[in-house]
Amino acid sequence: MVDKALYIILSIFDAAAMIILMFKLYRLPIMMYAKRISVLALIITLSSYFFRVEISIAYLDLPIQYLIFVLFLRYVIRMKFHYSAFVAAAGMLGFFNIQLLIYYFFDASGALDSSIVKEISGMAVYAVQVSTEVAIFLLSFILWKFNLGFSFIIIPPHDFSDKEDFTSRQNIEMISSTLISVITIFAAIIFLNYGYMFPLILLAIISFGLSYYFSRKGDMQW
Repeated sequence: MVDKALYIILSIFDAAAMIILMFKLYRLPIMMYAKRISVLALIITLSSYFFRVEISIAYLDLPIQYLIFVLFLRYVIRMKFHYSAFVAAAGMLGFFNIQLLIYYFFDASGALDSSIVKEISGMAVYAVQVSTEVAIFLLSFILWKFNLGFSFIIIPPHDFSDKEDFTSRQNIEMISSTLISVITIFAAIIFLNYGYMFPLILLAIISFGLSYYFSRKGDMQW
């Protein structure tokens, strides 16, 4: 019972950290959407709990999370779909990069066993979760405090009557980066299942690096 309660509480903070990172990476206002973000964090948590604990189909958790984030950005925040897919993927990859690096640090120091990647509870799991959350909240604060992040995405709601040119170089690059990020999110399921942490870290860094590159390029072209 205690483990389930801790799982839900930490999952709420995980989801909130991921959402806030998405918003701060692209200079989107948090307080304007605070209530909706809170509801989303709860939905993500309940979804994760259902797939990981209730029916034990953990491999569906990440894809479902990504889908929920995209739908939230598109229909609740009113962001155009290709931007929603891009922002959600970049935010999730940013979160995973930080979490994987923290895991790798703990693992290299001998503070935990590599088998925890398949666990959902335990002190080692909680240590990685809390460390990740603290790191991401701190990073998000720094992005906000120093007005960092990317600004090429207009603050929603977007004008959906303004048709996008999906053949433009910027949109093609953004969509390509999104597809690579999504492939990485799906590949993470396989890598985590077999314990291939180092290749996953490299893949996640490369994918996030592409998102960063195209985001920076988008700022320069905006």
